[in-house]
Amino acid sequence: MDGASTKKSKMMRSASENVSKVDSRKSKFAIKGSKLALTDPKRARRILRKRKFFERLREKESNRYLFNLEKRVATLQKIADRILAFNSKQIRNIMKHNAKLNKLRLKVQTAMELNRSREIMLNAMKEEIKDILRLQLLKELGHEYNDETMHDDEEEEEDEDKVMEDDEEEEEEDEDEVMEDDEEEEDE
Repeated sequence: MDGASTKKSKMMRSASENVSKVDSRKSKFAIKGSKLALTDPKRARRILRKRKFFERLREKESNRYLFNLEKRVATLQKIADRILAFNSKQIRNIMKHNAKLNKLRLKVQTAMELNRSREIMLNAMKEEIKDILRLQLLKELGHEYNDETMHDDEEEEEDEDKVMEDDEEEEEEDEDEVMEDDEEEEDE
């Protein structure tokens, strides 16, 4: 036997013992009441009325207590139903918001990828435009396009820039000397 069945059997024995105790009290009172009724009938009726009154009183109190318990159970059940309804509504709202959030994340990701691809395309187009402009410039200057001439041309341009700078410096020095000579002549 498990613990639950032994507890039940003990409770049933104690309940049956309580019933038998009540029955034995009633039977004792019946014996005493019958003796009392023979000796003092007024007192026996009064005792009997008091017992019935208190019995009804206990019954009313137990009924009132049960009624209050049932009332509390009903209100708690209503509250539980409201909470469950509210929770299910909140769960539905959360699910809707999560779906919207996922859609927005997807849109943002696609927009970012599109933006990246546009930037890559723009950079490629800029490079193409630069190459086309270089080719046009080279054609205008009379050179044909190839990679070696591009690099040679760039080196030549750098060399030409250096030569031009040197020439400009020499011209400035010459002008300074001429101005000094002019000043000396004026002084004489």
